[in-house]
Amino acid sequence: MNQNIYVISGLGADHTVFCKLNLPGYTLVHVAWVPTVKGESLNGYASRLLPQIKEENPIVLGLSLGGMLAVEVGQLIQTKKVISLSSVTAYSELPFHFKLAGWLRLQKILPIYFFSKGNRFTQWIFGVKQKEDREILNQVFVNLDKDFLYWALNAVLTWKNVEKPQNLQRIHGSSDLILPKRKKVSYNAVIEKGTHLMLLDQAEEVSTAILNALKA
Repeated sequence: MNQNIYVISGLGADHTVFCKLNLPGYTLVHVAWVPTVKGESLNGYASRLLPQIKEENPIVLGLSLGGMLAVEVGQLIQTKKVISLSSVTAYSELPFHFKLAGWLRLQKILPIYFFSKGNRFTQWIFGVKQKEDREILNQVFVNLDKDFLYWALNAVLTWKNVEKPQNLQRIHGSSDLILPKRKKVSYNAVIEKGTHLMLLDQAEEVSTAILNALKA
């Protein structure tokens, strides 16, 4: 019988971005986004995702923003494993330009419309190269709720977390432009030339890294 992995996607994206993963013996259970509450923290939002996790000691995997939420879930309930993919686990790990934007409250004035649709810039910074992967990313932006985007930016830029789950496993790409690999951070697996969405164009390597993390 397959084990469930509760998956939290990134930036309001649906489960499509996980479509290329191959994890024999496991079933991906996609945690759906819930309506946002203005000013709510990542911890508060994570607590409202918990009713969808219907077993004790679950395995939780989060991508990007979902990785941050997975960390918060790991602090709210006992988990078997928390897997962080292309993400950060504490505010201190955010790139300086993210922190500067938060200090200046730039999330209140950023031209959100530019980031709310697929274009060459978003394709480049997310690291998608193949036509089918670009189409997946573009569709993510088409479907992205603008209120969710405003909330997510504010929640990340004001994140105060400093703790990490003890059973945390971290997988990161060496060429991630959005959340660059940090020299002083210990990762369980680093995917060479892996971008922020390496689970699309390097799905085999990412799948292997996830399977190894589950065995650790």
